[in-house]
Amino acid sequence: LAQAFRMAQLELVRARSSSLVLSWTLAPDLPAEGFEVEVRRVTWLVSAGWTRQRVPPEDVHLKVGGVVEVAVGGLEPQTAYEVRVFVAADDPNSEAAVSAVAQFSTLVRAPALPAAPRVLCARHDRLLLQWGGPATQADEVVAYRVRYFDAEPRWPMKHEDRKSTR
Repeated sequence: LAQAFRMAQLELVRARSSSLVLSWTLAPDLPAEGFEVEVRRVTWLVSAGWTRQRVPPEDVHLKVGGVVEVAVGGLEPQTAYEVRVFVAADDPNSEAAVSAVAQFSTLVRAPALPAAPRVLCARHDRLLLQWGGPATQADEVVAYRVRYFDAEPRWPMKHEDRKSTR
């Protein structure tokens, strides 16, 4: 029932190399029990068969105004997919609402760096890093994401807790 959605068209929130995050607005009169997504690869000659996967609750995000976001994973990089969403109703005797079919593509997988970044300068509040670009696809890289964590413990060490008894 395509009319069960206030907005039948799925929208792409974010694409990655192996996943898509999709959103749509759920009709207020449709109590949703769960969501399932069907995907199929789109090729120039023949499309593949539909594959259905239940969306786990942790991958469903309900936003203000009835907007629903779901993450669809397990996809191939740089591939076009047709996608449709099924909303399971609370009543087992009623049919699931179905979105219109939409087409989205995953991104190309990021090229690997030839070596780990080097620390050129380290201070208590900053690092200066240097690394070489990828050997292939260098002209396609538009940004790098640097992740870090503090390797220094923030809690007292065992030997610092003890008081001297002398």
